[in-house]
Amino acid sequence: MGIDSKELNDIFKRFYRSKNVENQNGTGIGLYLARLILEKENGNIIVESKLGNGSCFSIFLQNCKSLN
Repeated sequence: MGIDSKELNDIFKRFYRSKNVENQNGTGIGLYLARLILEKENGNIIVESKLGNGSCFSIFLQNCKSLN
């Protein structure tokens, strides 16, 4: 369904739920936890979205391979 560009800074906040999904199940904690876990692992999550078209989430993790 996509995410309004005005909400992109809010979707990773704890318990944030868009008014567009208020009739769907959820608590608004999933993206918050994903971001929190990734930050603890020196990673990152970003989103590209177009309302009415869809969203693409990209996850980046640090390469932890030892160079010994």
